[in-house]
Amino acid sequence: MMIEQEIVSPTEPKYEDVATISGTFDGETVTDFTRIEMVGTGAADPVA
Repeated sequence: MMIEQEIVSPTEPKYEDVATISGTFDGETVTDFTRIEMVGTGAADPVA
């Protein structure tokens, strides 16, 4: 998790998106949505 936090530092807005999805996941089953969000964040890390 420490490594993830470091990557989040430069991607503050991205981290917030993930947190919001986490809450939605609890209420709704947005497994597909979470997967797309994860892929987007991962791709953004190397791109940045």
